[in-house]
Amino acid sequence: GVQVAFVSPAAERVDPLRRLQTASGLYEYDAAQPERMGRCPVAAIFGPLPDHTFHRPIAAWRPLKPQPLPEEKPAPFKIGGLDLPMVTYEGQYIAGVSRFAALLRSDYGEALFPVVAVGETGDALGYGTDILAALEAEGCPGHYFAHASGESFKRPDAYGNPELFQAIAAAKRAGRRVVVVAVGGG
Repeated sequence: GVQVAFVSPAAERVDPLRRLQTASGLYEYDAAQPERMGRCPVAAIFGPLPDHTFHRPIAAWRPLKPQPLPEEKPAPFKIGGLDLPMVTYEGQYIAGVSRFAALLRSDYGEALFPVVAVGETGDALGYGTDILAALEAEGCPGHYFAHASGESFKRPDAYGNPELFQAIAAAKRAGRRVVVVAVGGG
């Protein structure tokens, strides 16, 4: 993971649970995001002010929940108590890829900047390039990021490179909404 120090020259308290970002705008977090499940990455704050506890309610979880088509079979799935709507697609492969791209475009809008992150197997099978091509056809060009397999190569340096960070920073400067699309091969 990425660790960033939060430093403020302010003479009064700065709420660490609000939306924070690095000076470049590349890294950001908002402790109220429901996908964080209440886990704030800020563990300690140091400074001359007296002790204080911060509180912020977590926003409502609003996953993408499309009406399933006949070839889509719901597959209930949860992580940390959050429902993640998944489907098993039983139709033509390219139609499923196109449907997925159209759903992302309709949910995130024209400002969507997809980062298609794909491991070695998915890359070799062409899954990632198919998804990026479908998103580009929806008017959402993005960035393709092939990386070593997460199942056998769990090193943080495998999941970031200067080109990836430059693409994300440029997209954010342009007002695009960066969404990482993790493509699996299994």
